[in-house]
Amino acid sequence: LPEKVEATPAAVSVVTREEIDERAARDVAGVLPEVPGLVLSRTGSQGRATSLFTRGSNSNHTLVLWNGIEITNPYFSGYDWGRFSTVGVEQVEVVRGPYSALYGSDAVAGVVNVLTTSRRSGFRALLEAGGHGLRNGGVTGSYANPSLNASASYESRDDDGFAANDDFSQDSASVALRWNATPSFSAGLSARYTSYDLGVPFNLNFNADALVPSLQRRQEGSAR
Repeated sequence: LPEKVEATPAAVSVVTREEIDERAARDVAGVLPEVPGLVLSRTGSQGRATSLFTRGSNSNHTLVLWNGIEITNPYFSGYDWGRFSTVGVEQVEVVRGPYSALYGSDAVAGVVNVLTTSRRSGFRALLEAGGHGLRNGGVTGSYANPSLNASASYESRDDDGFAANDDFSQDSASVALRWNATPSFSAGLSARYTSYDLGVPFNLNFNADALVPSLQRRQEGSAR
């Protein structure tokens, strides 16, 4: 149920859409370090593996939700924040503390819930270009009334990076639909998809003081 931050006894932080825009964050990983008690570790430039640590705990001790749906890896726990775009994101809610009794064994240190459902109608478009081959475009649309909430977003991004074989490309889309039949009953459908392709410029298995270039090594994948 909706609840005001100042009314809950839990250690809760909320990042709004306005705060995301003020920080010009293209990824959710760009706003989480501003939340007290959270630390992120990235293995390279944009798109590379990024781990979240809540209050000094392990990276697999924080449960990740998208519109209330668990998206943490069911086999290895933990979540890679390297490719979670802010396009379409309306709010990020963070609860710090042991909440396994409510959310399961993954919520030892806290819970992060990323919301894309909007309570207001509107349309947003984003187009960016910059150095090192950066090209980024996205659109977001939403419709809201007392009985129906619908939102959809799409983003395409390309970045050449800062070294040879350091490029990164990504396409992501999401759709959320909720029908509020009565004040006590609602039904909905949510779906998201991300595909990416990136280069791994250095062999991270070597000592950091003697990184060996890997000009042919690639990584690609998709998530639903």
